[in-house]
Amino acid sequence: MVDVKKFEDSIFKDLNWLKIKYEKNIIKQSEHFAKYEKYIKKLRDLNLIYPCWATRSEIKKFISKKSVSKSSWPIDPDGQYIYPKIYKNISKAERSNLMLSGSNFSWRLDVEKAIVSSSRKIWE
Repeated sequence: MVDVKKFEDSIFKDLNWLKIKYEKNIIKQSEHFAKYEKYIKKLRDLNLIYPCWATRSEIKKFISKKSVSKSSWPIDPDGQYIYPKIYKNISKAERSNLMLSGSNFSWRLDVEKAIVSSSRKIWE
C-alpha cells in the first residue's frame, strides 16, 4: 500500500526546496469524490455528458484511418487530437451493453449541448 502521508511530505519538501509558495490549506481530490459524483449526476440528468470507452491510442488509430493526414485533423490547445465522437451517437442498447460489461470508460462533455445550455448555471 502507498504511504500517502510520506508522498505528500515529499511534495511539500520539494516545493519548499524550490521556494515555491503554496496555500497551507491543501485541498485533496480524494476528499471530494462525493461532490464529483453529485455534479456528474447533475450533468447526466441534464444530458450534457456521455460515456466513452475510446482510449487515446484508439482515438489516434481512428483519426489516422479517417484523415488524409494527421495534420488535417483538428487539435486542442494542448496539442491533443479533438475527440472524433466515436461513442457519442451509439444506440441506447449498445451503450447499455457496454455499461453492463464493466469496461472502463470516461465521461465526455457534449460540447454542443453544453454551449446551448451555458446560458443557465448548472452548478447552483
